[in-house]
Amino acid sequence: MKKINELALANAVGIVSALAMLLLTGFGGMGFYAGAMRNMMQWHMFYGPSFTGVLGGMIETFVIGFVFAYAVAWFYNKLNKG
Repeated sequence: MKKINELALANAVGIVSALAMLLLTGFGGMGFYAGAMRNMMQWHMFYGPSFTGVLGGMIETFVIGFVFAYAVAWFYNKLNKG
């Protein structure tokens, strides 16, 4: 079986996570997903409706997604030695 490129997967998941946070904020500002936006403010330490809050939330979700995806790919590659 093929191995997973850990860095490629981690970067992809991190970027998609950060873009999802940006889209959530955009739609939340228009009145859609306002509840989800409130929940994100509770769950994420650096997220908020301001520019710096959005930037902080995007960085935070990138890091969380990057670390999680890298760990999953690394673990998969360790189990898949054959």
